[in-house]
Amino acid sequence: MCHQTLLLVESTNMFNCLLPLANFALQFEEPGVDTAEDKGGHHVLRLPERGVVINFLLFAVYKRTAAEGGFDPSELSLPILNSALDVLETYGIPLQTSISGGSNLFRAFATHCSRSTDSALQVYSLAASRVPNLHPLAVYSSQFLHSVELNSVPDDMDAAYVRRLFMLHIERVLEFKRLIRSVPLPHCPLPYCDDTNGSAITAAWAFAAAYFLFAVTPGLQLSLIDGVMASVIDKVSCNMCKNILVDRFRMLKQDWSLVKRTI
Repeated sequence: MCHQTLLLVESTNMFNCLLPLANFALQFEEPGVDTAEDKGGHHVLRLPERGVVINFLLFAVYKRTAAEGGFDPSELSLPILNSALDVLETYGIPLQTSISGGSNLFRAFATHCSRSTDSALQVYSLAASRVPNLHPLAVYSSQFLHSVELNSVPDDMDAAYVRRLFMLHIERVLEFKRLIRSVPLPHCPLPYCDDTNGSAITAAWAFAAAYFLFAVTPGLQLSLIDGVMASVIDKVSCNMCKNILVDRFRMLKQDWSLVKRTI
């Protein structure tokens, strides 16, 4: 398949109504958009956009990875990535397929999400502004926003996605509170344990649960659970009681790690 045919197949608007051309060749130069003949007699289509964003366009069309072209998109700024989205739309390349998981654009945005909560919030806001095409990116970035202050959400963010983020926070807090309701059961009476009715385990878990109710957040860290466990275990003398509490905290960590993390 020739280059022009491939561009026409992938584009939904005939490459911004610039194609087809006879004896076609593609270049990008700054500035200006025109068609002219090169020395080989080909009609050359010159694009005004920066080469770095045209890279995303061509990689999306040809289904190539950045590694195949010696191109590292992870270092590009969010404004440049946003410009790349604009270029894809301008030339009729569907965003949904161009930013699917594993694509160059998706990996670039994912890198920004992992850098900081602020960067993840910017990605989430950008994705929300381009729904439904970028809904998967909004879902992905939301897992990095458990610790974001909701009053820091941009005023111009799509209201539906503000609500989704708000509900994610609420649901995670409620689910954690549900997880700590179950009190660990005491062991059978043992000659070396003075706690015959399990009151020590119950009291230890009540102390832990009270602290968790005070400290719970949507992004509560597993390290906090470990810290509370260490504090509680120190107050119990029976090794069997300690083991029961350790198992209960381990189960809490496991269950918490499985709670829904995205919108």
